Amino acid sequence: MRLDDKIALITGGGKGIGRAIALAYAREGADVAICARTTADLRNVAAKVEKLGAYAAAKHGVVGFSRTLALECGEYGITCNVICPGPTRAGWSISPTGIGKIAERFGMDVETFNARPVQGGAIKRMVEAEEVAELAVYFASDLSAATTGQSVSVCGGLNMH
Repeated sequence: MRLDDKIALITGGGKGIGRAIALAYAREGADVAICARTTADLRNVAAKVEKLGAYAAAKHGVVGFSRTLALECGEYGITCNVICPGPTRAGWSISPTGIGKIAERFGMDVETFNARPVQGGAIKRMVEAEEVAELAVYFASDLSAATTGQSVSVCGGLNMH
């Protein structure tokens, strides 16, 4: 497995991208600690992570914190990077009770509402949570041992304007 002997802290791990990353890390053998907004979300994901054999425990500021950690921990072989996802098809952004309520105000369904902002990007679609999770697995793997203190946008090219 790509992440054996790795330990990861996943913030926002209860839903959407964070959930996908936590599960991807666990599948790859990492020990995973999860932070979530609600106890119910935490328990749900923790149960899935534990079934995969890993351990689960209960934006600008994050980038600065990550860079500080990278500088302070690099000599010990610890890397710290930030993933900045763009519009992602996960959690609130596809929920009828989340973004659906806003779309409804504009007389649109969720798909139509979500299609509008991504038209300015290179790929013209929302990012899938699993695409973000794959970058996270790379960052946690030995292949990225020299990559630290970085913030990478997974946004389908929306930040190129």
